[in-house]
Amino acid sequence: MKPLLEIAPQDLRDNPFKLIGSDWMLITAETPEAFNTMTASWGGFPT
Repeated sequence: MKPLLEIAPQDLRDNPFKLIGSDWMLITAETPEAFNTMTASWGGFPT
């Protein structure tokens, strides 16, 4: 497994609002004590 790579927010090349709004989605699961949110994507083939 590759180690995690830290990326500064100012070094992002993609617009995170566009990615979450149209390319990705946020999934949240919760219990009465805690919650967790993660990103998801449908994936696909390059066109």
